[in-house]
Amino acid sequence: MPAGDEPPATLREVLAHVRADGGMVWPVLVKASPHMMAKADPMDLSTLAIIPASGPPLTLPEELGSSECLVLRPRRPSRTQPMRLTIGRARDCDMVVPDASVSKLHATVIVDTYEEKYSIRDEGSRNGTRVDGVLAKAGKMVPIGTLARISFGTATFIFADRATLKQLSRLA
Repeated sequence: MPAGDEPPATLREVLAHVRADGGMVWPVLVKASPHMMAKADPMDLSTLAIIPASGPPLTLPEELGSSECLVLRPRRPSRTQPMRLTIGRARDCDMVVPDASVSKLHATVIVDTYEEKYSIRDEGSRNGTRVDGVLAKAGKMVPIGTLARISFGTATFIFADRATLKQLSRLA
């Protein structure tokens, strides 16, 4: 799955990898479309993450399946805990977001793989980092939960952790 300056994967590609591998699954940031940002939209990830045990099989809507994803994994292997992953426009960031509203080094995601906890820190970006609409103060850690909406400037993503991706991978 892509990381760093590789072409972004689609959610459908990420989920196919999860189904095929089943082992190491990295959390992702799913690029949110205007439809996904509408609170009442039935295509929201939070609706799809709750998969009924019985009944007709759900399918992944085309718009959601073709959404670009940033896979939260380091460009270079690291054994340090917690992992720190940089996000920004610069090519040397772990996750590159090619958007003019995103700073060269915009934010850092901190991943505690042992406890499955995630947080984000704005790195003094020009246009700010928001978690579920709340502006993160520069240098302060903000916890992020599954399906949190994270904005770097005007680029908005939905955070999907490993458990959510494994559930979504069951969709046809």
